[in-house]
Amino acid sequence: MLYRKSIAEAVLGTSDPEEIQAMVSDWDKFDAVAAQMKDAGYLMTASFAETFRVFSNNTESAWVDADNNLVIDPAIQTWMDQAEKYIENGYTLTSGVWDAETTAEMGKDGKAFCYFGPAWYYNFCMGPAFGEDAVKEGTDTVGDWALIAGPQAYFWGGTWLLAATGSDNPTMLADVMDTFINNEDVVTALIANEAQFTNNKKVNQKFADDPDFGNPYLDGQNDTAVFNAMADNITFRNHTIYDQLCNEGLQDKFSEYLKGEVDKETAMANFYTFLNEKYPAVHTPE
Repeated sequence: MLYRKSIAEAVLGTSDPEEIQAMVSDWDKFDAVAAQMKDAGYLMTASFAETFRVFSNNTESAWVDADNNLVIDPAIQTWMDQAEKYIENGYTLTSGVWDAETTAEMGKDGKAFCYFGPAWYYNFCMGPAFGEDAVKEGTDTVGDWALIAGPQAYFWGGTWLLAATGSDNPTMLADVMDTFINNEDVVTALIANEAQFTNNKKVNQKFADDPDFGNPYLDGQNDTAVFNAMADNITFRNHTIYDQLCNEGLQDKFSEYLKGEVDKETAMANFYTFLNEKYPAVHTPE
């Protein structure tokens, strides 16, 4: 979870990561802070879908079960309830995670307290906050952000090393993979020069323990140390080939309801129709 330190100071009286983490360490506390943000004229998040990945990565069941039935996990239902409540209460916006309205809230005039994302999100995707144009125009918020675990551990994407079955050069493939995981010079460069969080615990720990290492976007906070402390809490389970379109399709169709374009039943029916077209073998509710 990334949060604006200036907003934290204005509303919560502190921007210290440990203190803010204690204030949002579970979803009930997160909701309480959202109410405080609203009362002070701020948004808790800038998108109804901002927290989606946290919930979808902590499900107890897969999107599709062994009998090809679609499953709406309780964690997904909880996210839908939260999104509905946050829109009703004015805690967030009806825009999607990647919409212009959401990203605009990262800039100097933005009112959104927090965003959720991995290292590639703030290092490479927060243009309105950190991009050259924003710096030139004085709308940037470089250094006004801090990184904490937030209410629940989760992961989102990453860089994957894959090898094709039947490759005619397995030795080279093994060498490439070994280099990006175990070559300490290469892995060190990935962190120092590319702001990556790597798959090498030893090198990650070296940077986490370095008092002089930090990310300028986060006002020098050691993001590797934060990620290093959180990584072992992540679970990777219940994932299927259906995940991407189920995740994106639900957000897209549910947003129609949140925007008042359709009622909730129609929004869900539209989601099921979308899945029927993409995955005819998957059984959705009648």
